[in-house]
Amino acid sequence: MEQYKNEKLKKDEIMNQSRHLFIYGKNTDYRSAFLRKMTAEYPIKPDSDSPMGLYFDEFSLPIIKPQAKDLDRDRIQIVGDEYFAFTVAYKLIKTTKSLNIRDLEDRLTHLLKMLDVRTSDELMREMEKTIKFYLNYYVNYLKGREELSIDGLKIPFINLERFVIDYKKAINNSSYLAIVLDKKQQLAIPSVKAVNTHVGSRINSDISMKVVTEPEDWETSYDTRGQIVERVHDYGTVELDDSNKEFLLKLKKERERHYEQ
Repeated sequence: MEQYKNEKLKKDEIMNQSRHLFIYGKNTDYRSAFLRKMTAEYPIKPDSDSPMGLYFDEFSLPIIKPQAKDLDRDRIQIVGDEYFAFTVAYKLIKTTKSLNIRDLEDRLTHLLKMLDVRTSDELMREMEKTIKFYLNYYVNYLKGREELSIDGLKIPFINLERFVIDYKKAINNSSYLAIVLDKKQQLAIPSVKAVNTHVGSRINSDISMKVVTEPEDWETSYDTRGQIVERVHDYGTVELDDSNKEFLLKLKKERERHYEQ
């Protein structure tokens, strides 16, 4: 079976620091299995000071070729931002409910009240409804179909950072939530920019972004504000294998060939 060198150390390096990370490794089934196992070792845990992990291999809007003209890029990006935020928040609540915490509803009282819902089941239903709305809105808008109305949504917007802060208080966990994003396929640019915006934000005491990708496979370095997220300044890196070294060597050779011409 394929293995990474010093796997335990790599897991510790990824999960035991709150810094946002880009994690480089070839896109293989083993990589996904490694990430799932790693995340499972850092479960959602109430009354704790341990980091918590959530694994995602699907977190993007679909790739759609626009058929409509004069599209509002800002509107599309808002959809991308909200779709990502609700996707994370929904899975966080769903995972928490699966733990069968005896007094969960009491713990979540303040969070539920802030979102104007009565129970965690209602919260999940409303979040799922909103996720489907943004997905359908995105598809319809790019294809030039009739736009959907947001009026029917009980929770149309969510601030993911605020949600996670309130959630952590509710379950009494003083550490951070590590969002592990395993990039398995091409992503929609609005979703990539939504991720980059969190990577470029100083939120890592509560949310730590762990972006797992091949070195040259992340679609853009721009965030929703049009700014570039930068290594060292905004995030660190972890190398699961030699793919990043191979990528840098390739760039070096291409540069040398360019100057030889």
